[in-house]
Amino acid sequence: MKNPIIFCLVIVFFLSIYSCETSTEPVSQEVPKIINQTNATLDHLSSDDIEKAKSDLHIAYGHTSHGSQIITGMAGLVSFKGSLYAFNTGGTDGCLDLRDTPFSGASDLGNPDRMSWATATRNYLENNPDINVIIWSWCGQLSS
Repeated sequence: MKNPIIFCLVIVFFLSIYSCETSTEPVSQEVPKIINQTNATLDHLSSDDIEKAKSDLHIAYGHTSHGSQIITGMAGLVSFKGSLYAFNTGGTDGCLDLRDTPFSGASDLGNPDRMSWATATRNYLENNPDINVIIWSWCGQLSS
C-alpha cells in the first residue's frame, strides 16, 4: 500500500480550501475544525464533512506527469477507505467533482510556456461556471 499520509494530505488539502464559509445566520458556538499538516488524519473528519466537501467543491486540476500524484493519491484513498472518497468528472453519483487535466491550451504551469495556464483557466471557467476550485501543478519547466 502507498503511504497513507499522502492520501490524508490530499483530502485535507481539498477540505482546507473549503474551510471558510460566510452566512447571514447567527454564529454557531461550535468550535471550528482546523485540519492541517500537524494533524492530517482522516479521524478528524466526519462523513458529514466529506459529504459537504463533495457537494460543494467543483475542482479542475491541470498537470503533467508529476502532478498525477494527487490523482493517484485520491484513487488510493478510495481503495483504502472506500466509496465515501470517490471522485469523478462532474461529481455524479455522489462523488467529488474532480476534473483531471480538463484545460485546453496549457498542460501545466510551465507547459507550453509560463503564461498559457492563465488564459486556459479563464477560458475553462467561462465555459464551466460551476467550477469553484482551480489547481495547477508544474513539472520541470519551472525549475529554471
